[in-house]
This record gives sequence, C-alpha cells and structure tokens, in this order.
Amino acid sequence: MITTEELARIRSAAIGDMLGDSKALDEVGPAATIFRLCRELELARKRTLPRALEWTDEPPKVPGWYWFKTAYRTHIVSVEPDPRKVDDLYICVGSVGNWMSKLHGQWAGPIPEPREPK
Repeated sequence: MITTEELARIRSAAIGDMLGDSKALDEVGPAATIFRLCRELELARKRTLPRALEWTDEPPKVPGWYWFKTAYRTHIVSVEPDPRKVDDLYICVGSVGNWMSKLHGQWAGPIPEPREPK
C-alpha cells in the first residue's frame, strides 16, 4: 500500500516535472513505487465501476428493487418482507402483489440505489 508520505513525494515530483525539472521524478525512488501507485489506482477504479447484474433463477433473499423477467415481460419490482408471513418475501408488480413462491421467472438485483449529486 502506498503511504501518504510516498504519495506526497510522488505528487511533489510530478509538480516539479510539470514545472520543468526533468530530474524531479528521478528522485522519487524506485520505479516499483510508481508501479504500486498505478496498481492501487487501477484497483480503486475497478471497485467504483458499476457491475452488470446477471440473471438467475434463484429468487431474492433480501428486500430491495429487482429486475424480474418472465417469458412475456420484464419488470422492475419491489421485493419486501411479507407482513403476513415471518421470514417470507412479497413483491409488487405494478399494483398487484404476489408471494415469491407463486412467481416463475428470472431475477437480477438488487438494483443499487442512485447516489445523490455532489
């Protein structure tokens, strides 16, 4: 892991290089430090990219919003705890509610909630 001190040294050297000091980056240290920084940035970028959801025949186990696909249509549905049955889930498709056990199709989700704008 790149320490804050190493990151500050690399940043200073990069600024020096931009200002015309061609040897500033040479003083940063071994190239391995730069490679570690690049790798950490690459991993951080991958962790923040949204991942595509995959279809599965396995019904949801936790509440949330899901894609639900039948042979005829694809819906976005709300999966919620069923107030009438303990440890069971209930969904609403449009204005019609149904128990999970009565539905046959494929699922993708839960759909992540959008982030608030900064």
